[in-house]
Amino acid sequence: MISLKQYPSNFRQLILGRSTLNIGDSLYLIAFSFALVEVYHVSETQLALITLIGRLPLLLSFLYGGYINQLNNKKAWLIRTQWLHVFSIIFVIVAYLSEASLIIICLLNASFYLINNVQNTLNSTIVPLSLNNDLSLINKSIDIQYLTSNVLDIASNFLASLLLIVLAYHTVMGISLPIILLGIYFYTKLTINNQAISQESRQGFSSQLKTGIHYFFSKKDTSLIIVIESFLSGATDLLLTLAPIYLLDINLSLESIGVVFALQRGADFLGALYAPRINMRPKHFFYVDYLVSGLMLVLVFVIDNVWIKMICYFIAFFVIGISGNIFEKMIYESYEPDKLAGIYTIISSLFSFFGIAFLLVPSVYSNIHVLGIGLNSLTIIFGLVIFIKLKMKNKFI
Repeated sequence: MISLKQYPSNFRQLILGRSTLNIGDSLYLIAFSFALVEVYHVSETQLALITLIGRLPLLLSFLYGGYINQLNNKKAWLIRTQWLHVFSIIFVIVAYLSEASLIIICLLNASFYLINNVQNTLNSTIVPLSLNNDLSLINKSIDIQYLTSNVLDIASNFLASLLLIVLAYHTVMGISLPIILLGIYFYTKLTINNQAISQESRQGFSSQLKTGIHYFFSKKDTSLIIVIESFLSGATDLLLTLAPIYLLDINLSLESIGVVFALQRGADFLGALYAPRINMRPKHFFYVDYLVSGLMLVLVFVIDNVWIKMICYFIAFFVIGISGNIFEKMIYESYEPDKLAGIYTIISSLFSFFGIAFLLVPSVYSNIHVLGIGLNSLTIIFGLVIFIKLKMKNKFI
């Protein structure tokens, strides 16, 4: 049984603060998309484009990771960004109510994602500090971090959907504000010591950027897996985006998309629940992940039987659900705690780059059968490459 009681007070306050932010963000983001359709009557294509524009700033997040590493009072900055979070939502509510131009809405949405990314990076760098840099405790804490995140995502998205049935979008956005403000209270209770950053360790922008990127790629196996994960994340998002087209191609109704997404989220959630039982080294888990999930998703596209498709689909996302937990453990195991801000911003940039790149694919090529078989076959190849690479490395050590 996972319990917060076994962790230091600082970590408990951090988790509570992150949880309120998670709930508030979910309410806001669901209401934001709803409002775009209700107020501006945007099409599905426009909605996807606005989402894409909103995430563009994340492409450049690797530029400021080094600066976050050099902040000596991360608690104060965490509280400041939480306040910025609150104000960004207030500005969006005012913009919607005044029916500001769609360009302003896009810019405000982009600023929200930027603030959110900075705050998540700060949170990740404070985790080791809240656990006294105890690696074994950090690894155990990832189980509760990942599980809490999954549970709250599902519950708060469901709650937001229910609230929008009976409440106006701006009311739902408004409800998110006191929830996020509650997080500030928990953050004020943190007793994290300021980190002494020597003048010698401070670097200029170009040196900082070069050092950060070099350090990221110095962990060759880990950085390879991170790049592959970001690539596959974009590919998976693409295939899920094209899922309605695939359902029509195999003579199923569009209403089935609800079953598809429910099956995916359910499998992902069960994978998160099971993840703490996995005892493999993180790097070794990923070739199993790619071989199994890749094979299962290839079978989804080549087998005709709908029930077998569903079983393969469930198995694939169950394994993918486990991988999120293992991914976090790999990051904390591979990189030094005081360098994590730079690492997480590089990861954010990579995921954003491939996410945006794959969203552009349908404008060039949209045969989901070929894309599904091709991309998932590539996943299997990635698994074989990592397997061979790790086995060869162990052979010569």
